[in-house]
Amino acid sequence: RFVAWSLAKGVSLKGAPLAVSNKAAPLTDRGAAQKVLEAIGHLAKTTGQDPAVIVVDTLARNFGADENSTQDMNTFVQHLDEIRANWKCIVLVVHHTGKDKSRGARGSVALTGAIDAGYSVDRDELGNINLEPTEMKDAELPAPLAFKLEGVKLPLVDEGGNDVWGAALSELGNGCQPPKR
Repeated sequence: RFVAWSLAKGVSLKGAPLAVSNKAAPLTDRGAAQKVLEAIGHLAKTTGQDPAVIVVDTLARNFGADENSTQDMNTFVQHLDEIRANWKCIVLVVHHTGKDKSRGARGSVALTGAIDAGYSVDRDELGNINLEPTEMKDAELPAPLAFKLEGVKLPLVDEGGNDVWGAALSELGNGCQPPKR
């Protein structure tokens, strides 16, 4: 994803302070949350830069308990709050709706009650990716944004000698409104 974005935008990410974990952490567990804090601390120390944004992708993959339980969700939020407070940064959680999208995010409403800002990402009937604000704790809702998902040929081939492709988003422009549902 990073390589596809870099190629699509013509921006090198060499030396960019990006770190990606390839392991899930059950952030409802105190010990796991502490290890995540320590790992972030190690990265900050070795790079000389504190994190600005920490992404938990996805809640389901990094939850480790019953997402319908208010108690478990409150524990998850508490551990994320500790990470956020420690680094004075944004903690962005990627979460999914249930089968009925009109009901919002899956699981306990304790998560919705704890967020400062919420956004819905959806693909419309035109194939556009729409980012629509749903919650904003201390400000007016910003305007929605729309993007096009574009294929990007990567400088790789697979085992069969075929080109490998990635994808990157390109903004559709100012004032672009998603189609009315």
